[in-house]
Amino acid sequence: ILQQNMLQAIDYTATTMVNLAFRKDYGFADKLSVEEKIQYVQTANQLYATIMPDGNYLYHHRTFAWNHRRLAELFLLAGNIEEAFTHLLNAEKHAIAFDNMKELRYTAPILTTLTYDPVTKSKSWQGSEQGMLLYRLQELKDYFTGHTEFTALENRLRTATAGETPVSIE
Repeated sequence: ILQQNMLQAIDYTATTMVNLAFRKDYGFADKLSVEEKIQYVQTANQLYATIMPDGNYLYHHRTFAWNHRRLAELFLLAGNIEEAFTHLLNAEKHAIAFDNMKELRYTAPILTTLTYDPVTKSKSWQGSEQGMLLYRLQELKDYFTGHTEFTALENRLRTATAGETPVSIE
């Protein structure tokens, strides 16, 4: 139970940091600079990486995918398109890892008694994390006009999600 409590504490802290940067109802999003928001999200990712240094993030690959997409948005606001694209590639890497997850046991030394149970975590759309990333890329597309690597990323995601119903959020 101690390991579970530690992971929950890290998850709560990291999630709150990201929410502080993005959710207006937390009262900070409008007060933080883009650079401060970047620091909040990067720190959240570092918290997960600290407790899972072996990179076996299981469910949290999904968290990393979302956080890297958020970082891409922030770096676009900061005018750094190449750093933004790097974060989109990281989002893709984590989306793929989540979608292809086979092992459900954490392997980090501090979490060895824990497993990930997909039944306990739900989402509000049908499809994969790669499908969600493809959906979210449409919001960023105008920033990457003529960026051949962005187009290649879109094409990889389309190919990976060809058999899925496209993500639609209403």
